[in-house]
Amino acid sequence: VCEAGFECLETSATYNNLISTPTLRNPLYTKVAGSGFKFDVVALQADGTKSSTYTAASNVTVELFDDTTSPQPACSAYTSPIASQAITFATTNLGRKTVASNFSISNAYRKLRCRVRDNNLTPAVYGCSSDDFSVRPSNITATSSNANANNTGTSTTATPTIKAGANFNLTAATGVVGYDGTPSIDSSKLAAHSGAVQVGILSGSFSAATSSTGSATGAAFNYGEVGYFRLAANGIYDSTFTAVDSALGDCNSGFTASGSLNACNFGNAAATNYFGRFIPDHFDTVVTQGCSTGGFTYSAQPFNATVTAFNLSGITTQNYDGSSNFSKTVTLSDANAVAGSLSPASITSSAFTAGVANATTAFTFTSAKTAPATIKLHAVDVDNVLSSTTEGLAAIRSGRISLKNAYGSELLPLAVPLESQYWNGTSYIRNQQDSCTTVPASSIAMVNYKNNLSACETQLAYTSGTGVLVNGVSKYLRLTKPGVGNNGSVDLRINLTKADDSTCNSATSTSATSAALPWFGNSNNLPLHSEDPSARATFGIFKTPVIYMRENF
Repeated sequence: VCEAGFECLETSATYNNLISTPTLRNPLYTKVAGSGFKFDVVALQADGTKSSTYTAASNVTVELFDDTTSPQPACSAYTSPIASQAITFATTNLGRKTVASNFSISNAYRKLRCRVRDNNLTPAVYGCSSDDFSVRPSNITATSSNANANNTGTSTTATPTIKAGANFNLTAATGVVGYDGTPSIDSSKLAAHSGAVQVGILSGSFSAATSSTGSATGAAFNYGEVGYFRLAANGIYDSTFTAVDSALGDCNSGFTASGSLNACNFGNAAATNYFGRFIPDHFDTVVTQGCSTGGFTYSAQPFNATVTAFNLSGITTQNYDGSSNFSKTVTLSDANAVAGSLSPASITSSAFTAGVANATTAFTFTSAKTAPATIKLHAVDVDNVLSSTTEGLAAIRSGRISLKNAYGSELLPLAVPLESQYWNGTSYIRNQQDSCTTVPASSIAMVNYKNNLSACETQLAYTSGTGVLVNGVSKYLRLTKPGVGNNGSVDLRINLTKADDSTCNSATSTSATSAALPWFGNSNNLPLHSEDPSARATFGIFKTPVIYMRENF
């Protein structure tokens, strides 16, 4: 019996009945490169129905051709088959024969067509499949040549390092020649290292794979966080390479095979290694002045320093965090090289929470009498992440408290002049920007009573307020009147840092407290009270500080 042509179709029981309508197709399913597969060949009569009595003892060849050429050639015009197999038809085959399962194609193809050729007749009889099918890679493997410091994502010191937001490369390899697809990334499959505060954003894309290698590379990927990331299974995937089949249901949607249908999509079969180690791009430092309302800080006065870790886009890298050990010890210094030193000069790694550390430090002039100067707070960590564009400024002044002698009648309260000052380069002048300093009366020791003045016959008090200076001056510090017969003097001393001797805030002596103002001393290792401001209050001995006055006319 002479056949008029051939058809190739799936062996699946679903398609046991040949569809002979010329406008319809007999499906061929997606195959996986390197895995053996089979399908059925059917001899056709001129009307497209099966030729059940067709037999052939030899000279029948099944061939597979790349069918991506457009326009599609005539069936007899295909050349250079990528695979072929000789088959025979016995009477018992009833015109339909399943090819042996040794069709195993190692390369990938977007679109293959089956052709059957019978050379027993002259001219030869050709039959081409009504359907095309794809042969896809089985999986994708992801690697990087410059973000591969530690594949477990646990080392906090491994190199190479990449700044968060800077470019690095990823390669998606199938190991299958002929794959020229463009892999995609599923951001929902992104995971950060263990203990991370948050998962960063991965940006970038792959170029089309090189057909000769089956690998796709992207050189402009960037990750916006600190530490490491990896992608769960199928985080890198291809969902378009099998388009010739997926559009027609000839593969199972997604990544899982179903029955005789292979999955349309393919990706990394298991979670990738971790990529990194990523470090911040830079720090910003912000200073809160010791006297924020006045816009200055005294030498040796503590001020707040905030150091924030950022990625290249200026977004805080929250994984620079002490709880996950990916933050580092940060060293502080003055970028303006003012003569002096910061103490403490570092921030511990554990001080960072979600990329931000707040620390208290102080800058002390080398010389107490130093003109006002501005320091610029510079930060750098052990990975050489540093501050550069935004560095906080602190206006430093060398300050002191001035307590002046006072004279008055024992029958009246006595005002005691008290003001804060700073060295302007030539002399100490009143610091009119100081409305921050507080000198409590309880910190003023009263010692060395003389003449008729005894302890607590006069008492210290602020007539208003709580000892806060206003524009550098205390206008309300008073000594109560000692009364008739209690003329004499008493020495006053502000305990800047110590709590000793006695004071009189009532009729009974109490121990003087500390004013907790060490920055007004600005020196170390000096004898006790040697830098404490002191003055003498005198009642009844001198009515005025002017001893002798003469006017000339």
